[in-house]
Amino acid sequence: MEEIREALSTHWESPWEMDRWQVINHIIDRYSFERYLEIGVSNPRWCYNMISCREKDGVDPGYEFQPNIANYQMTSDEFFESIPSDKKWDVIFIDGSHVAGQVIKDFFNALNHLSDNGFIILHDCNPPNVWRQRETYMIDGRPWPWNGTVWKMFYYLRMTHTDLSMCCLDTDYGVGIVRRGSQMLAPADNIFYDYNQFDKNRKEYLNLIQPSELDRWLSENEQHLTII
Repeated sequence: MEEIREALSTHWESPWEMDRWQVINHIIDRYSFERYLEIGVSNPRWCYNMISCREKDGVDPGYEFQPNIANYQMTSDEFFESIPSDKKWDVIFIDGSHVAGQVIKDFFNALNHLSDNGFIILHDCNPPNVWRQRETYMIDGRPWPWNGTVWKMFYYLRMTHTDLSMCCLDTDYGVGIVRRGSQMLAPADNIFYDYNQFDKNRKEYLNLIQPSELDRWLSENEQHLTII
């Protein structure tokens, strides 16, 4: 319990410069997007209800929060297996399982259903301390604040995929933004995904930028847009 109290006392507090739903709405508005998918709705007041988009879909099995308002009440794996291969969304927000192995499955499944100019957005990419990036949500049968190991998946993509454009906003525990494009790869010098090394190099590993830099980053990456 002492470890938990210490971790809670050092975690970053809101209000943030931008919440995740504000980032999503900003991108939807900037590009006049019309199709939004959220993986891991849970409590819709946290994000889903705040999103302004013509078409909205949500996926959640209902394990964590009731009533489950998602129109696809199933796991993300079941969802992606059930939809037509040509179904596309413009913005896909991933905030389901926070364990790297599942997040990377969700990411590549989402990429297969992303429109040409679309974005994948991920929450919890920048945990503030080692306790919040633990593998397990529950402690002694009780849920505690948790970012999980999403950062490992994000860093993996930053190390390995030159065909993506990626940044992470330093707000709301790290809002990762990904689209098709290009990037200079992050250094592959933390192959065992050690948190202490990540903590020293998070800016480079995540391409961590401030919310005030978002529009500049978007403009720099618009050369990769498909002209319709």
